Amino acid sequence: DGLFRMNIYGNNDEKLNIVLLDMFGKKAYSENFGLSHGNNVLEINLSKKNASGIYTLLLTSDKNMMEKQIMIR
Repeated sequence: DGLFRMNIYGNNDEKLNIVLLDMFGKKAYSENFGLSHGNNVLEINLSKKNASGIYTLLLTSDKNMMEKQIMIR
């Protein structure tokens, strides 16, 4: 269905920037979300915008950064 779901725990109310890079480092998707304290479920529809392949997912908040590899089929 193309929906990518993430469960993220927020320590504080903060902003989260999500960037998806293709294997060439080109930005394929970018969006800002507001996180609240506690569990947050984020849903992103990636199927309509991106071809199948391996992507790098960058999550950046005021205090943290995380990088993960994901596969879109």
